[in-house]
Amino acid sequence: MEFQNAEINFADLPKFEAVELQPISRKYGWIVAFNWFVFSVIFLAAFLIFNIVQPHFFGIYFNYVLVGAVLFLIINYVVSYFGFFKRKFAIRTHDIIYQQGLIKSTTIIIPYNRIQHVNLEEGWLSRVLEIKSISIFTAGQDNGDIKIHGLDKELSEEINQHLLNKIKSENDQTESLNVPEIGADES
Repeated sequence: MEFQNAEINFADLPKFEAVELQPISRKYGWIVAFNWFVFSVIFLAAFLIFNIVQPHFFGIYFNYVLVGAVLFLIINYVVSYFGFFKRKFAIRTHDIIYQQGLIKSTTIIIPYNRIQHVNLEEGWLSRVLEIKSISIFTAGQDNGDIKIHGLDKELSEEINQHLLNKIKSENDQTESLNVPEIGADES
């Protein structure tokens, strides 16, 4: 197979950076805060219990280690809080875009023809807040699977239905291309 010497004008290619990404629901911030709180309580409790069981392990440096642990938790919270505002998505004609990350920003673009299946998920706190997460599983792409947390219940169900319709139409097109024609003498 030979490739034609066709030039690609990169200026004509669509730019995902120009797409206005939609933020996730602000309600998801409560889940981020709740998860951080639970992690902090468990972390500090384990730290204090360890110090009770092994009081000589930290010795006179216990106060310094405790301050370091609290600083670690505060930094963790700050990163989680500001990282929450970096979670955004967009649904386009041929693909879906998801962006996240504060320190290391990641943008994933998944074409509809790579999507294998879609799951809607909600935990007990998400159910109370009426938000859901949608998981999108792809075919053969490294790091192509994404999970968009914090979508309003109605929006997540609309996106789910939209993606399922796109998957079905892509599969129908693929099947129609792969069906061999039966000649008159082969029936």
